[in-house]
Amino acid sequence: MAMLVFSLAVSGVAVAAILRFLEFDGLIILFCSIIIELICISLLYFFLKGFLISEEQKKPIKKGKLNNL
Repeated sequence: MAMLVFSLAVSGVAVAAILRFLEFDGLIILFCSIIIELICISLLYFFLKGFLISEEQKKPIKKGKLNNL
């Protein structure tokens, strides 16, 4: 899971570096990087949302009387 999060976070920077190497204009690099980062952030949101929901379902809530100490 950590590798997926890391690769999605770095993908915008990697694309920017590749476009800069290919000598594209800075404005094109900026827009491409922003679009890719927005896509990655939305993917991470849905991925982590599903992960948190599944973690909450695994932990049962104990109901009962409190022990008086």
